[in-house]
Amino acid sequence: MNNTIDESSSITASNLGEHLKIYSNCHIINSSIDDHSIIGESSLISGSTICKNVQLNRRSMVRDSILGDYSYGGMNLTVFNSVIQKFSSISWDVTIGGGQHDYNRLTTHAFLYNPSFGMLPSNVPIYDRFIDKCEIGNDVWIGSGVQVLRGVTIGDGAIVGAGSVVTKDVMPYSIVAGNPAHVIKMRFKDSVVIRLLEIKWWNLPPKIIKDNIDLFSAVPNEKTLSALEKLTHEK
Repeated sequence: MNNTIDESSSITASNLGEHLKIYSNCHIINSSIDDHSIIGESSLISGSTICKNVQLNRRSMVRDSILGDYSYGGMNLTVFNSVIQKFSSISWDVTIGGGQHDYNRLTTHAFLYNPSFGMLPSNVPIYDRFIDKCEIGNDVWIGSGVQVLRGVTIGDGAIVGAGSVVTKDVMPYSIVAGNPAHVIKMRFKDSVVIRLLEIKWWNLPPKIIKDNIDLFSAVPNEKTLSALEKLTHEK
């Protein structure tokens, strides 16, 4: 399979693709890791799907989540019960979809959902901390130290500034920052955003992107957008 897996790492009940790099002291449990992905040292992947060409830096923890093609995360990334789409760039010390404590109940303590405290007679959680969906779109950039709360959707092409706490949905191609995060500005004018959301360039075959790299490094003007639209129609 041409994989490079450090002997100190463990793989349990998981499906592995080809040309993978799994560094030291990693634990892969009940997961699927697709071709050409990289898992940094001391990372935990549990109950998750890691798609093609994903790169996770050291000390990442991904539980019950999906990471789309070509997305990557910096060190100390933590993802719980979330979906991250394609080509998203996530910096270090980011938490996405951490579990909620139900503050409407008499206590917020973990013994209501964690049987290890010995309070749950049937060992069945009182409530599901991850019931609200958390989804990160395509081509999203999340800066260092960001926290994305449960129930939040971040739209395609959005940018989240470093250190932000994202408490509500983020519009596609908007730039947000702060605690709580709020819109600073839009990346492009509305007419450009509409066309980019229709083009959905992230669904193009990788070879087309590679062969037209000049388009993806250019400013999205009429010329580049028209060329991208032509590519999507021809694929």
